[in-house]
Amino acid sequence: MALSRLRNADVVELLSVVLEHLAKGEVLQMSAADRRTSFLAQIDYYLTKSYYKTASLFSNGCKAAAILGGHTPAIQEVLFEYGRYLGLTFQIVDDLLDFVGTDESLGKPAHADLGQGIATLPVLYAAEQFPELSELIARKFKQSGDVEQVNICPG
Repeated sequence: MALSRLRNADVVELLSVVLEHLAKGEVLQMSAADRRTSFLAQIDYYLTKSYYKTASLFSNGCKAAAILGGHTPAIQEVLFEYGRYLGLTFQIVDDLLDFVGTDESLGKPAHADLGQGIATLPVLYAAEQFPELSELIARKFKQSGDVEQVNICPG
């Protein structure tokens, strides 16, 4: 309702795209990449999913602010890219905190992504160094003790 009051079709369209991207990101997360693919393909999949789930809101929100501020298309694009990288950084930091934070400091259970079978960027990089993690990733951490085995930030 607040969006419609802006009376700016471009902004409404941008933020509608954010909702579409959020749904697409959730579907990507549920389907998960084939873990037999290359490391770079897995990273690309992670970044694509993270863009849709998180960074799209940042990038399109920044662009919407530029449109409402009357800035040129060039400035709008610069702010879009800034928001994209800010959103991806936010997601990566959030994924790292899942390993170094506590339930209390995070406000949610630590290792929650692993419990949902999601291999985040820290886990993908850890699997490059410790290939035995690939089997856990492939089975989405569903066997008893799988989540506990993933200790990528020891002591």
